[in-house]
Amino acid sequence: MYIIESESWNPRQAYFDSSEEWMQYFGNDELTVDEIQLLGDCFYTQGQKGELGIKLVESVECFMKNNPSEWGSHLQNFIKLEANLNSLCKKLLAVTNRDLLYDFYLTIWELKEETEYVSKWVEWKQSGKGEFQSPEIVPRRKGILYEFQDIIHSD
Repeated sequence: MYIIESESWNPRQAYFDSSEEWMQYFGNDELTVDEIQLLGDCFYTQGQKGELGIKLVESVECFMKNNPSEWGSHLQNFIKLEANLNSLCKKLLAVTNRDLLYDFYLTIWELKEETEYVSKWVEWKQSGKGEFQSPEIVPRRKGILYEFQDIIHSD
């Protein structure tokens, strides 16, 4: 069946509408539509992000390139998205659809680790004290899988 795009069809609205339906496939009634939409927006399509994924990346770029006085609404956006991501990760561990969990597990946890790192960096930057030192090892996405990806997908 082919869907013909018309003037009345709104792809973003269709995405929002389908987010509620997606919730049933996870098998965890505690998941919220906001969390499902965050998951979808971070991994919208291969190589693309949805609206929330774009906001998250823009906030991180703003933090890394600007002083805290210039962060504006990026800080509040990031805090909200990080809280939703942490909640999503916790709830994903309890889903009954383990196959679906395994499909998302690696990428969502890598995203969670990186946002936690950014959060610690933001706290340090706001404090204005000394050099940044993370108490944890910074995950470097290296290894054989990333080497394959670099080779196969280098442009």
